[in-house]
Amino acid sequence: MSFWQEVAEAAAAAQFPSLRGLRFRPGGRLPLLDLPARNGYPSGFRQLQLPKQETRSARDELEGQVLTDRFEPWIGNQAHQSQSLRLSWTFSFFQELGLSFYALKSRHGAACKGILLKNRALPHNVLPWAALPASRELLKRALESLGLLNQLSERRCNGMARFYRPGQALPRHVDHEMFEDLKALQSAAKLCKAVDTIVGVVLRASSTDGLRLCQETPSPDGSMALLAEAKGIGGFKAAFFAELGFQLREEDGLCFCLQGAARELAHEVPTVSSERLSLTFRWFRDDFLQELEDLEASLEQG
Repeated sequence: MSFWQEVAEAAAAAQFPSLRGLRFRPGGRLPLLDLPARNGYPSGFRQLQLPKQETRSARDELEGQVLTDRFEPWIGNQAHQSQSLRLSWTFSFFQELGLSFYALKSRHGAACKGILLKNRALPHNVLPWAALPASRELLKRALESLGLLNQLSERRCNGMARFYRPGQALPRHVDHEMFEDLKALQSAAKLCKAVDTIVGVVLRASSTDGLRLCQETPSPDGSMALLAEAKGIGGFKAAFFAELGFQLREEDGLCFCLQGAARELAHEVPTVSSERLSLTFRWFRDDFLQELEDLEASLEQG
């Protein structure tokens, strides 16, 4: 039995025939039928609760230093722009922390084409960990609680603070290959306990919204579940499908960790009904950072 067949059976046992939790979406997309994520389900998923005071300190720090300085002025400026630009309100606003994903991606792409961007101004705003001590301390507490503190280096860490207003969302995606990848490390015989890890902390949320884990592209032999089928005259068939997945039951201070199978799933935040603030931490592969360093060193010498 495949993984998604097992999920379908679990969903049927938990929610059919009443279909509790079935969520319809606009635009003709499949409705969602999610099971609550819990420790070990899906495999590689863990969650725990962080202390309220440390959670509150990090939230106040981000909302005071980042949200006030950058997000509110951005909203004001966008209000005077065209309708097409205002469509960007659909997606969450973010602030990078530590080592910038967007800057390194730009530098690597340019270096592969023989262009050196190192030490040049890049249009990616990123804050050093030292500028946000409460958020830095929260990351340390999360890694300690997960038993990962001595395995994941701050030197390689990319942090992402995301701010959502009602009606905003995070599109479905699988993280870039420049981050730790379990299969690549296995094939290179470099497997260690800390690979392919995503750690997240929810700082402000409601119990009805939350991160969901799912198949990147739903398929009939995957996460598409047949809920009902009818046969008509001439052999005509009508089928009603839903997309299976896992949703986190979020609350302030919820910490989650994705590894293994859970890390390989796509993730998204469907449109939220209330304000949401989260921190997500990912770690760049050492071999990727070394490759970038070697490429740029070669271009500097040439």
